Amino acid sequence: MKFLNRTIFLFTVILLSIGAVSCKSTKKETKEERKARKQAEWLAKRQKTDPYTGWIYIPEQNFSVTNGNIKISMRGDLGSFCLYAVPQVGGQVALLSTVDSFCTSSFYAQIENTEYRLTDNVAVSSQARRTPYGAQMAYTIANKAEIIVDFSFLPSEKESSFVDMIRVTMYAINISPSPERIAIKAIFDTVLGETAFSHFSTATRPSINAECQILDMKDDLWLRSSNTASSIQFLLSGKGISSPSAVTLSNKDYLAKGTWIPRVQPDRSFSSVLAYNNSALGLNWDGQTVDSLKSLVNVFYISVGTDGKIPAGENFLESLAEGKTALSEDVPEYAQTTDSDSLKNSENDENQAENTETFVKLDDSNSQNQNPSSKTISDVNSKYIQDLIDRINSLEDDGSDVNDEEIRLLNAELDSLMRFLRNE
Repeated sequence: MKFLNRTIFLFTVILLSIGAVSCKSTKKETKEERKARKQAEWLAKRQKTDPYTGWIYIPEQNFSVTNGNIKISMRGDLGSFCLYAVPQVGGQVALLSTVDSFCTSSFYAQIENTEYRLTDNVAVSSQARRTPYGAQMAYTIANKAEIIVDFSFLPSEKESSFVDMIRVTMYAINISPSPERIAIKAIFDTVLGETAFSHFSTATRPSINAECQILDMKDDLWLRSSNTASSIQFLLSGKGISSPSAVTLSNKDYLAKGTWIPRVQPDRSFSSVLAYNNSALGLNWDGQTVDSLKSLVNVFYISVGTDGKIPAGENFLESLAEGKTALSEDVPEYAQTTDSDSLKNSENDENQAENTETFVKLDDSNSQNQNPSSKTISDVNSKYIQDLIDRINSLEDDGSDVNDEEIRLLNAELDSLMRFLRNE
């Protein structure tokens, strides 16, 4: 998408805002408008602000969110997640295993010498969160650490609005009173390559069909799992990317039950006594000593290809190097909260945030890496407003009962957005 000229853009939104005010002042609120207003107010009360990262979010138990050719599904009760490709033709395609309620893919934390599996672990509490840009999973290890994994949609091309990528940001916040050494690991139970000619490929290795470990991604750049129709590409080296210290391709069970940094047997097959041809990807990031109420942040990207198309990850990495992407690469090194006084202030801010308007989705991709709570009238794209109205009309025309909840939420968002504009 070519973003609107700023002057025309502001004029359009201001006219829309004035029109909304005028309409309200000359016409009595209808039953539908009153219902939408109450729903928006209810939604706004659920809105929270994370005291450590500043992210605005709405907690939800289980939900899915789709943008462009990607769908993210979250299971807050288990702390599990899954990613899907959404092609133009045909149904959605799982990019990760869906067995065991998505639990075969997981993030892990190592605090000093203790390892924690963050998914489906009674020692770890989890919360799924809907954000303005996608979804998050927040994990809490009592009196030790809070791990927040953010999945934010973004387009691979700066001048496009079509979402075909996810930025994954992992925040590890030390909530203990003393410094702790924290390290993060992730295991992705990939599935596409298991029925294809090649399980994996990289920028320098066109085919990987046996166990291997890569300790420097400088040349390989990315890791891709694909079949003839769909692909998932993990971008693991480049400007603004936290390159893992170890990338391990192995059987899923070996990765899940092995040592923190997996030990490999080069050229061993991806089969085990429990599963045939069950390959998976393990990512280890170097640990650091983190002071109390400070954080460790790691970032990488995922690119998705559908309908037989190659993911745009390689071109995106070139754009990153040239500084031509939709996002800046600035990410916080530390949590915003640094002492008990500021934590108290953050809690007060969170209480105030519960009484503010719910978030609005931003169309300008340059806003993706800014503080999500900082929005102005120029952030709101009129095209998104029209798309929202069109989507509501389409669902209402469909007449299906299963659409009622989505219609309710969309109407609430629209009403909240109008009030947001009038309050600017």
